[in-house]
Amino acid sequence: MTPTQRALKAFRAAGYTCQVVERWNAFARVRQDLFGCIDIVGMGEAGIVGIQATSLSNVKARMKKSEAEPRMLQWLDCGGRFCVVGYGPKGGSMVERIEKAMLEKGTITWISETRTIGKARLKAGKGVRRKTSK
Repeated sequence: MTPTQRALKAFRAAGYTCQVVERWNAFARVRQDLFGCIDIVGMGEAGIVGIQATSLSNVKARMKKSEAEPRMLQWLDCGGRFCVVGYGPKGGSMVERIEKAMLEKGTITWISETRTIGKARLKAGKGVRRKTSK
């Protein structure tokens, strides 16, 4: 399951109506996010939220990318919420890490939340290989 699929499942389970807004640009051969850093838009009781879904190892890079995006300040200033959600294995468990962006005096600050969402499963062909005796 991709990080985007995991994020959609989690936010829909929390009551949000969600839509993927990241698109493939065939001419440039790149994925393009809404406003440079939003993969999913969700609407719920708490308002509207932009979600950047990624792997656990890329959360910091996506946070830096969104901080460098000028439109992110405008998104937050207009009342939109934003979070970077990362998924990946850690210590034998599958972990979800959510970094929520807050706008304070014109700068983005982050609130971190991490939770275990299940056991990590290795993909076929991955993991430890053992020699078999004949």
